[in-house]
Amino acid sequence: MNNCKIINIENYDNSNYDFNISVIDHNSKLPGKRVSGLNYAMIRPEITKKLTKKITKINHKSIFVNLGSTESIKKIKELSLLLKGLSIKFNFIFITKFYKHFNIIKRSQKFKYYAPKFFLKYFNSSIINITNGGLTLIEALYLRKKIIIIPQTSYEKKFSNYLKKKTNNIDIGIKSINDKSINRLLRKKTNIIIDGLGYSRIYKVLSKF
Repeated sequence: MNNCKIINIENYDNSNYDFNISVIDHNSKLPGKRVSGLNYAMIRPEITKKLTKKITKINHKSIFVNLGSTESIKKIKELSLLLKGLSIKFNFIFITKFYKHFNIIKRSQKFKYYAPKFFLKYFNSSIINITNGGLTLIEALYLRKKIIIIPQTSYEKKFSNYLKKKTNNIDIGIKSINDKSINRLLRKKTNIIIDGLGYSRIYKVLSKF
């Protein structure tokens, strides 16, 4: 190890490395070369392909819901109840590992619960995303979505607040799920803050290092 350079991407553990690359610099006081910013956000190729070819038709009456690995039946039930109370006419698409549970108890044309394998299909076609503060959030920003973030961890709260200063495409917190907030979010001009070139930028800085 003494003869190697150690490179870290997203230094969550605040350890010392020779080179740190991150969207948010978690601890700028640590030694080593550091680069950070939304320019280094990484977007999966299957997501960039969808936007580049423009083959996905946006459903302006569809809200996509996915809380990632932090989801629970309790959280999905809570979101379903809040969305049911909206007077705005939307269809609600949930991507959840609990889809069988909800398809048994729910018989509504407005609420659809799908297995994770259908993620890309409905993620791309929706106009609003309700998501946690992880990778899906980054990809939703890249796809120019309107987003309601439901942070699940302290890091996600920090990241959400960081993004709030960068764009008006988002609202934060479960209290944002109401008619007034959603109508205001839809009226806001979409900011482009992630261009999908993070992988190439990381490659360039690594090559120079």
